[in-house]
Formats: sequence, structure tokens, C-alpha cells
Amino acid sequence: MSEWIAIGFGALDVRRGQFAEHGDFLVASISAGDPVFLTGDGARLWQALVDGPVDDASLTAADRAIIAEMAEAGFASSDVQHPHRIRAVQAPWLTSAFHELVYSVVQSVAQENSIPLVFIKGPALHAQGLRDREHSGDVDCWVAPGDDLRLAAALAPWGWDAVISPFTGTGVPHSLTLSTDGWRCAIDVHTYFPGMTVAPPRAFALLQERSEPRIYAGTSAHVPAKADNAVIAALHEARPQHQAVTSAQIERAKDPLRRAGHEVIDAVEAYGAGFALELALRGAFPEVTRSESLSPTPADWHWRSITSGPRRHLAALRLVAWRDRPRVIFRLLWPDNRSAQALAGDTTIAAPRRAALRLRRAGRALVDLVRPAP
Repeated sequence: MSEWIAIGFGALDVRRGQFAEHGDFLVASISAGDPVFLTGDGARLWQALVDGPVDDASLTAADRAIIAEMAEAGFASSDVQHPHRIRAVQAPWLTSAFHELVYSVVQSVAQENSIPLVFIKGPALHAQGLRDREHSGDVDCWVAPGDDLRLAAALAPWGWDAVISPFTGTGVPHSLTLSTDGWRCAIDVHTYFPGMTVAPPRAFALLQERSEPRIYAGTSAHVPAKADNAVIAALHEARPQHQAVTSAQIERAKDPLRRAGHEVIDAVEAYGAGFALELALRGAFPEVTRSESLSPTPADWHWRSITSGPRRHLAALRLVAWRDRPRVIFRLLWPDNRSAQALAGDTTIAAPRRAALRLRRAGRALVDLVRPAP
């Protein structure tokens, strides 16, 4: 006779939360699809499988039918050694149960595809005492260079679509955004972080070595060590955003550094982020003196500071390998259909209008490039 267990890519007990009226458990199947609320007999049986194994002989015919449906949907299995067996279900520790389940699904899909991953920023910052705000609007993770596109492909069946830019795959963008409608939460997949001068593969290896475990919806994942997460949070605030870094940005960057304590100074040096965070460090720790910056200027600091979009793209293009430049230039001047629709703010525009928008965009770019820089 078979024995049945509960499986999934993450599960939460929502009986006392905001979704109590929808069901008892919020579960992500091991099969691609939206999360499901379990209620009534389904919730009762699934809880038994969590506590199980449950011997098939002990079930009624009606219960067997329900469990058979769960097995087909990816919530139950007769393999008691299943790698995604769920043995306990806890209430969410994040404000948003859906967001916590996203962490679990992303981690599970990455694991299935042998993609090492560390979740950065987000609610872990609050848990580590680095910021007051708990909730984040999206999920940020960091993978090795090249694994961003692999993870995007693996998550596509789950409803996340990669937002491709002309520079995607060149090493210029620091992250790849995955958008979605069904999961209520976008994902930013990072392959490096602006402001760090350590080579991206080494930075990710260092991040992994120093990371610490954290549970999301019953799934074990990793987040940066406190000092490392503080560096990332500070760089997020201090990076140029189409203009020179402002004093307000420096003030915001000081907060996570100060909260992390003096240990963060060594982390800044380890990631080669001294140039980017020099002023924020001085503000956070005025008692610590350094005669010079801890690292060189980041390669992307200049182009990120340029206000003009076309000039910014031209500066970034200098960092692109020669073999990739024709493709990047073409897509900058002639965006693909999805990008053209996004620029127009309309996903239903017809082909003739898309062509006109592309021509106007190319014309504006050329005018901007020949106009004297401010």
C-alpha cells in the first residue's frame, strides 16, 4: 500500500492572517502555476499529510480521490523521500504571505536548476536591524553572472517574464527584472551591485561564503551576513541615478552602515566599495579616519551619473564587448515590440504606430547626441 506525504515549493498557515477567509493554507505546488488556498476537506487532508506519512489503507474512498487530485496538482506524493516534502507549516513572518511564498518558489526553482542564489536587501534588512521598514515591494536576489538568464527561463513557466533591455547579456545592467501579474510581486535578479569594484564572480562568491540561512515559507534559503547586507543597502541608496550623487542619498546610505556597526568597514573594503561609500562611511563613523579611499572608481559610476539617456547609453556602450555592440546599438535605436509598447505605455498599439514611435525615438536620440552637453 502507498503512503502519502505533503509536498510543495513552499507553504504557509494563513488561518490567523489577512487571508483567513480564503483558506487555511497557502501552498505553492511543485508544478508551475499560481499559489493555491486549501480549505475544508482539502486542508484537513493536507495537514494530515504534513504530519504523515498517511497509509492509503486508512483513507476513505472520498479521501483517496482528493489526495489523488492533490498528487496530480503537485501538492502530495507517495514518495516519502521526496526532496520537497513539507513536514511543518508555519505562519508567515513577512507582512505579505504572497511575497514570502515568492521567496520560497524562487529558491526552490533555483535549487531544481542548480543555480546558487542569495536573497539580498528586502525584509532581511528589517530582521537584521538595518532598517525600520519590514515590507519590500519586490524580491531581490543575487546569482552568478550568466545565471540571471537561466533563472529567468526557469521561472517563465511560473508566470514571470524577463524585461529585456538592449544591454541585457552584456554585463552592463546590474540586474534583470522579472515582471508578473499573477504573483503580485516582481523579482530583480542581480549579477553584481553598482559601486563594488571587486569582479562580479568574486563578489558573488564572497557573498555566498559569508551568507546566513533564513527560512521563507518553510524553505531554507540564504541572505547576506548583516554587514554585507548593510553595504548592499547603502550602495542602493548611494548609487548615481541619472545625476551626480546627492547629499540626501548620502544621508540615506549612512543609516544601514551605522546600524551595522564598525564591522561594516571591513565589508566595504572586501567588496571594493570604498569609493562609492566614502562619504557615507565618514558620516556614519566620524571617529574613524582614513587617508585615502579604500577602492578605485567603479567602472559604471560615470555613465550612471549622466542625465541624458542617449549620452548615458553611449557611455555605457564603451563597456560592451565589440562583438555585442552592433546588437546593442540596433536595439537602442529600434526597440523590440515589447519595449516599444512599454515606452508608449500601451500593450495594444499596432505595428505602424510602433514603427513611428521607434523613428521618433531614434530622431530624439540623434538630436540629443549632437546637442552640446550641459
